[in-house]
Amino acid sequence: MKKGIIILTILMILVAITLVILLVQKNNIENKRQDGNSIISEIENPSEPEKLNQLKAVLARSEFLAVENCVKTFYQNYTSFNQLGEQPEQVYNLLDSEYIQEFGITKEGLKGKFGNAQSIEIDITKMYGMLVANNQNIYFVYGYLRDKTSSQIADLAIEVRVDNSSKTFSIFPYEYLQKKNYLDITENSKVDIAKTEKIENKTYNKCQDKTQNEEAYVTKLFGNYINRALYHNEFAYQCLDEDYSQKRFGNLQSYKNFIEKNRELYLSYDMQNAKKPEEFSSMQEYLFYLDTYQEVKLKSYQVSQKNDVTQYVCMDSQNNYYIFQESAPMQYKVILDTYTIDLPEFTEKYDKATDEEKVLFNIQKFFEAINQQDYQYAYNKLDATYKSNNFKTIAEFEAYAKKHFFSKNKLAAENPQKQGSLYLYDIAISDATGKDKTTKKKSFVMQLKEGTDFVMSFGI
Repeated sequence: MKKGIIILTILMILVAITLVILLVQKNNIENKRQDGNSIISEIENPSEPEKLNQLKAVLARSEFLAVENCVKTFYQNYTSFNQLGEQPEQVYNLLDSEYIQEFGITKEGLKGKFGNAQSIEIDITKMYGMLVANNQNIYFVYGYLRDKTSSQIADLAIEVRVDNSSKTFSIFPYEYLQKKNYLDITENSKVDIAKTEKIENKTYNKCQDKTQNEEAYVTKLFGNYINRALYHNEFAYQCLDEDYSQKRFGNLQSYKNFIEKNRELYLSYDMQNAKKPEEFSSMQEYLFYLDTYQEVKLKSYQVSQKNDVTQYVCMDSQNNYYIFQESAPMQYKVILDTYTIDLPEFTEKYDKATDEEKVLFNIQKFFEAINQQDYQYAYNKLDATYKSNNFKTIAEFEAYAKKHFFSKNKLAAENPQKQGSLYLYDIAISDATGKDKTTKKKSFVMQLKEGTDFVMSFGI
């Protein structure tokens, strides 16, 4: 028995030590993701040849931002040159010498070489990196380019090589990746690229470290979705949570109709108070401003981490929700309300609430749907007898809602009552946009059902 106790004690100590080691390793990796230190060069060991030239998704935020900045630097220099026809060496010196030699690139032939856009929006949807030597990283960047003048969309595929010793970078454009069959690369792909010579410092090709605090990053994330919704809504639809998109929209055309109805609101985020070209000292400074400017009215946001997914719950000034679930920088699924599907965070809060608080939550859900012009959800929550007597069709209800409610509604509750299984509230309804100064008061009656379900009616 003594031997058994000793063995059991030793096993428990070993298990405890193992758990501590695993926890420390997990925290180290998580800290690297949060503080933005490159995790590729830390994890990949050059002494293990089988791990070289194997692509990994870029998870560190500052690593992603630094590479994104290299891509932006290339296109900012190119569009500026393409527009003004001056200083082609700024573009030429960003191109890798291997690409220049293989494709016979000359400074004189750069005009129009990579398109004719004068200003480009860059949307990176995937970024993979790998270590080819102690001091060299290679990144494959994919996404979309938008011509800001015509709003035409083109595929982005570009390779960025970074010399960590000199903090310099070089560019391999789309046609190089196309020739090498690098357009359909995925994580863990093996790419046979040998170490190249040191990348010279040519003034314009410095790879700068980039960091963003949480608020700035959430603003960037929010603006990224707004731009996708406005200018590339087919891809924006793919960015919706699958379960949510099926229940809320059902198909792409329904989502496009939703975006069209909200276009004015979305454009206000994109262009409100935007500066004019004459306010800048140079065209290049103005183009850089266009690439980074985003007027976003975020009222609040919350950040939480679950396993390998970071969730950002955002609310704008008109109480619209945008819930991002991000697996890597700028790779996310988004949910646009809190009522279509039961999210664990909101269900947990609902379950802990009193019945009176649940009634208020549900009235808020009802008006969140009205604000989203989701009249189907709101109509489905009306009591069957009440609908039969007042709104026999959803079209009748929609016409009433548009006439008697605001496009964006703000609520204030008073005079709570309970009559048997029914809860009554008087609700003061005002215009959340502030354009209409009137206030409308209506009495709401609600019956709570199982889970988060409910039915309701209100005074006509």
